[in-house]
Amino acid sequence: MANIKLQTVNQSLQLHEYAKKTLPTFHKEIYKFICETTNYDFLRNAAVYSLGIGSANAAQQGKRIRPILGLLLGEKMGVAPSTLMPFAIANEIFHSFLLIHDDIENNDEIRRNRPAVWVKYGKAHGINIGDYLYSKSFEALLQLENKVSAPTLIKLMKLFNTVSLYTGEGQAMDLDAEQAHTINLKTYIDIVLKKTGYYMSLPIVGSAILAQESKDTQDKLAEFGKSVGIAFQIIDDIVDVFEEKGRPIGSDIRSGSKSIIVIYTLKNCTNFERKKLVNILQKKREETLDSEINWSIKLFHKHKAIEFAKDLARQKIKSAQKFCGQVPKTLQDPLQQVTTYMLNKLHKI
Repeated sequence: MANIKLQTVNQSLQLHEYAKKTLPTFHKEIYKFICETTNYDFLRNAAVYSLGIGSANAAQQGKRIRPILGLLLGEKMGVAPSTLMPFAIANEIFHSFLLIHDDIENNDEIRRNRPAVWVKYGKAHGINIGDYLYSKSFEALLQLENKVSAPTLIKLMKLFNTVSLYTGEGQAMDLDAEQAHTINLKTYIDIVLKKTGYYMSLPIVGSAILAQESKDTQDKLAEFGKSVGIAFQIIDDIVDVFEEKGRPIGSDIRSGSKSIIVIYTLKNCTNFERKKLVNILQKKREETLDSEINWSIKLFHKHKAIEFAKDLARQKIKSAQKFCGQVPKTLQDPLQQVTTYMLNKLHKI
């Protein structure tokens, strides 16, 4: 990875432009890493499939927001591309591991507009592929062994481990919430913080660790990432009601997920409506009728749950913007672009 060349960063470069010009190099490097370090053909092919790196279809590759953020911010802080790339690769492989296990636990059959890994390869293989990629993410991190100091590498590995633990805890809480009739807003925020907030802060804080930025800067970036991560999940909850997000509309309803929209609706609807909605949420995915999905979505609109969710997302984005002004100026522009992108996404829904 010594000769990696990424798009030169300048102050006016838009985040989406940077992503467009950087992703081909990123895909080439992550594909190279998987192929050169995976001995068993089956696992190599499964890893390539799960990461979408063998597909020309952008929808099957995912947004790659985490590795792109890590690469861009790291360059802004003066970290060499050859050092940033293994870290970015580790982020994306870690992300893929989480998605594979999440799909299994939620019985989601579609991911990024094609069969989920466990559907394509079977549930037992799916679990093992996810486990393998978890270990693979740390193997990618260890590519930095001769590029950074031992204390820096240990900090990065601790960061990955901490985020992994928070994610597991958040997922356990989320699975328990699916069995409950309802949960409160505080519990929802706690779940989302652990499942998405800390996870979104991973590439942002990690790039600051590589740049040996101050603890204060790392903490501010972590708070930015957590606020953005929560807003990201709220927007994802809203999108599930309006458009396909690599899965059919209403997938969260079929899985019994206690999204912010469901929580608000359960709190404000009539007893009859609450009983019917709970019954729908507790059904098995394959038993949920399209008519029940449509009824639920109409109920969300009736009680203005969508508007409430949008307002909450804006609050979290505003919180993230506050932290933008508290980090080095070289980082403020790309971070502001992230919040602007999310506000535009909200406006279009």
